[in-house]
Amino acid sequence: MKIVQSFWSKPFQQPHDTSFESRMMGGFPLKRYFIYTWALSLLQLKRHFKQVHLITDDWGKRFFIDILQLPYDGFSTELNALDDVPSKFWCAGKLHTFSTLQEPFVHFDGDLILGDLFDIDKVKQSLVAEFKYTDLNNVYHNALNELVNKDIWLKLPPYLTRGSLYKNLVYSDYNMGIIGGYNYAIINAYATSSMNMIKNNLQFTPSTTVPVSFINCFIEQYCFYETCSAQQLAVGLCIQEPIESNYDYQKEALKNLNMNFDFVHLHNNYKLNYYMQPEIWLQRFYPTEHKRINTILFN
Repeated sequence: MKIVQSFWSKPFQQPHDTSFESRMMGGFPLKRYFIYTWALSLLQLKRHFKQVHLITDDWGKRFFIDILQLPYDGFSTELNALDDVPSKFWCAGKLHTFSTLQEPFVHFDGDLILGDLFDIDKVKQSLVAEFKYTDLNNVYHNALNELVNKDIWLKLPPYLTRGSLYKNLVYSDYNMGIIGGYNYAIINAYATSSMNMIKNNLQFTPSTTVPVSFINCFIEQYCFYETCSAQQLAVGLCIQEPIESNYDYQKEALKNLNMNFDFVHLHNNYKLNYYMQPEIWLQRFYPTEHKRINTILFN
């Protein structure tokens, strides 16, 4: 299996706005914590897998490969193809990556950090995702109401008709900090459809009712969930228990100084509440890399 990470620079450089919703600086309070987290994510991946590849654009290549000199085993600038996509669709980098990989793969987000107890057999499945959310109907109630009842701001792909949305109004999706598997053709097809959805909705304007985070999670995570559900495809989960969105399920792992855990993922508000922890781990376990990165950042 090919192990990949992807970075599309436009949302990082030119966010839709300066809010957390638009993932300015990757959603971290300060740029350096984004860098510490990404570097640690890669270094821990390389402890578990022989090779890790980066899919990025020209800016990302200069930043990660030329300036930070992170030890990727290969890279491509395939995401240059997204120059015309607005940065409000920050999921586009991952989706384009998924649509182009023509071999079994697993994609790890740059804010996901493997611990010492991670079992690589977890990702050796036909399809795999990180975990399943169970209570998003409440979180996204107003946005779903706008989507289903008005249906004026979003052009849906054929398999997401209004009828199917009514039937599946109990909104669930997969968190995709880890995503992939041997059945890459299914992921290719879903990602291509989701990219077409973006291209058909370039004029979409986020609102208070329909925030930019919702539209990205809908296009990336819900569409994958719906694709697999409609085709009755089993998806292996790295965390078997369903997760409630307001539950701090990683609290104990993020207090563990020795990284004696499976993995942690600084998604959503974890970026705001625990953003300093990856630097602590980086400095403790990779002091040379930490010092080298700080020399680049502060000199």
